Amino acid sequence: MKLKSLTLSGFKSFADKTTFVFDEGVTCVVGPNGCGKSNVIDAFKWVLGEQSAKSLRGGEMLDVIFNGTAQRRSAGLAEVALSFEDASGALAASLGEGRDGTITIARRLFRSGESEYLINKQVCRLKDIREMFMDTGVGANAYSLIEQGKVETFLQASAVERRAVFDEAAGISKYKARKREAIRRLERVEQNLLRLSDILAEVQKRLRSIKYQAGKARSYQAHSARLKELRSLFSLAEYHRLSSHRRELQAATDALTDALVEISTRIDRLETSRTGAETEIADLEQRARALEARLAEVTAQIETCCQRAEMLEGRARELADAIATDSARLDQLDAKLQTNRAEIQTHRDQLQAVVDQLEELSQREGSFHQRIAQGAESLRRLQTQLEDEKNGTIDLLRRTAQLHNEINSYSLRRDSLHTQRQRLTGRAEEVERALEALLARRAGVEGKLEDVRAVLADSQSRLDAAHRQAQQLQQDDAGLAAEISQAQQDHSGMLSRQAVLEEMQQRFEGVGEGVRRVLAAVREGQLPFVRGMLGQFIEADVEHAKVIEAALAGAEQRLLADRLDDVLQSADNLRQLLAGAGGVELIPLDLLPAAQAAGEPVHGALARACDWLRCEPAVAPAVQAALGTTLVVESLARALEIARREPGRWRFVTLQGELLESDGRVRIGAGRPAAGVISRRSELAELARRLGESRTRLDALEARREELRARRAHLEEVLQALRTAVYEANTERVEHESLLERLNEQLAELQREGPLLAEEVRQLAEEIELAVHGERQAKEKAAELEELHRQRESQIARLGEALAEADRGQEDL
Repeated sequence: MKLKSLTLSGFKSFADKTTFVFDEGVTCVVGPNGCGKSNVIDAFKWVLGEQSAKSLRGGEMLDVIFNGTAQRRSAGLAEVALSFEDASGALAASLGEGRDGTITIARRLFRSGESEYLINKQVCRLKDIREMFMDTGVGANAYSLIEQGKVETFLQASAVERRAVFDEAAGISKYKARKREAIRRLERVEQNLLRLSDILAEVQKRLRSIKYQAGKARSYQAHSARLKELRSLFSLAEYHRLSSHRRELQAATDALTDALVEISTRIDRLETSRTGAETEIADLEQRARALEARLAEVTAQIETCCQRAEMLEGRARELADAIATDSARLDQLDAKLQTNRAEIQTHRDQLQAVVDQLEELSQREGSFHQRIAQGAESLRRLQTQLEDEKNGTIDLLRRTAQLHNEINSYSLRRDSLHTQRQRLTGRAEEVERALEALLARRAGVEGKLEDVRAVLADSQSRLDAAHRQAQQLQQDDAGLAAEISQAQQDHSGMLSRQAVLEEMQQRFEGVGEGVRRVLAAVREGQLPFVRGMLGQFIEADVEHAKVIEAALAGAEQRLLADRLDDVLQSADNLRQLLAGAGGVELIPLDLLPAAQAAGEPVHGALARACDWLRCEPAVAPAVQAALGTTLVVESLARALEIARREPGRWRFVTLQGELLESDGRVRIGAGRPAAGVISRRSELAELARRLGESRTRLDALEARREELRARRAHLEEVLQALRTAVYEANTERVEHESLLERLNEQLAELQREGPLLAEEVRQLAEEIELAVHGERQAKEKAAELEELHRQRESQIARLGEALAEADRGQEDL
């Protein structure tokens, strides 16, 4: 194998595709600092599978992709290809291609983070490349690539570290890697086998239970088929019975139909007769209504005539009374006319006398005209002056009346203002009292509101705590329900297992045919001297039962008899019973020596086999005869040690069921599976104990669940009460808050009204002061006018006297 070429594209500083060809004689790469020599070595390591970005002098694996420059943009992927000449065909053979030529491996890394490996342009795994280069010294960490400082590390390495390099150079590292892989696979297989063994044992246990259940299912199917058949027969019989009953009902229905037709015919005839009668009745009723209408009309005419006659009689009486009244009045008018005529004549006479006097006075009038004119002029002047004084007096009276009116107006205004001030003062006092009352009431409401809020907060906190407690109880109930369900499943599984074991025990499962026949005969009351099978009288712990069965090595199927004589006497019956079923072994208990007490523990042994079992005292000799010299040991090596120390005395059984007999015979492995009689008995005893514990546990869990439910019910009542309390507290809080809001509004209104009332009272006080001042001024003016009025009254009196004197003089004329 020879390195042929290295091709880089987009790897670190190699933006363009660059190929290094390694011809004969190339020993090194020379160049100035920064030209990319180290990048070439990094390319070798990277294409061979290097996974550490730090080893490639980068922060992350994407740093190997060309990152671009100011003149060139970055690359989208990095690719390195390494070619080898495979002259020997070793690499092709490792690939399974069976041909010589060039082998090219490549690695690509995309900027998205995806990566792939190729061999001869075929996508492969990194594992394939590593396996191909094993034992060649080529690899990311192989000795073909030695960095600076690694030589000294290699020289100072330990023997183990140098051994790895030598193994790689010797070409055995591949086989060691394959060996390690094979060992790992074998370990996984062993673990899988152990799991499969456990699963198989569990499946076998379940299989027996399932077989039992399958038998029940088959029985159920048979009974179901029988039930279906019986139901079909019953349904058929019921169908025939109902069909017969239907025919009877159909016959009765037909008869009833005929009767119904006949009745319908009669009903039609009666209906026709009824229609004719109804027509006649309708005609008669129409005639009767016409006669009743005519009768009503005549009756109305009669009543009208009677009323008119009564009215005419009343009118006649009224006219007679009016005639009598008018006659009497006419007489009175005639008498009054005569009286008036007499008075008219008297007045005519008086008028004539007055006319005569007027003629006389006219004659005297001429002489007095001059004197009357003079007196009239003087009288006119006095009257003028008097009129002026009267007018002045009237003006004074008018002004005085106006002032009195003003005084009254001021007085009324003052009284009105006093009344308004008293009313406003009363209102202000009422507002003050109402404000104090509202403040006191608001304080009370606020106190109650605080109490209600405290009660609400306490109730809410108690409700939240009760909710949390209810949730916790619900979770506890769910957990307890799951626990009860699991316990019930376990209990049911143990019951099923117990039923299967009991059925197997009843069927003598795993017992030889001959022993099974003898035991069946004993069960039927035959062979009374046979007590049973030895394994039926032995019990052991579940973990020891398999060891005891292995130690007995089939002896548990030996039959126990009371006496040898009984066995010999019944030998013919036994041979007949066992015909074709093989023989049986019987142990006469009367020939066995009494059981000895347990001896001292044997050094190196776990226990005597007899110490790991329990049996009835009557069969203890038989058990001791079978297992008295058997020791339980950890392994055959320990058994061999004890046997060499005390040869021929003991037989040994290991915990794995292997046997070392006293004569040197050895049974390796668990051997043939035993009948399982002791295991079944032990497991049944264990199941009985566990079932009792399970039942006790279930009862305790049910009791806890009932207690939990009672607590939940009580808590639900508490929750309901708390919800009610919270609702009532909320309602009361809302009511108090609404009341407090109304009280605040009323307080604000009263507080606004108080200053307004005070301002109105102040304005009224000012108006009252103005009214009092105006009234005082009006009274002063009225007093002045009254004095002036008295003066004018005196003047008018004087003028009146003068005018009276002038009138007297005029009368004298």
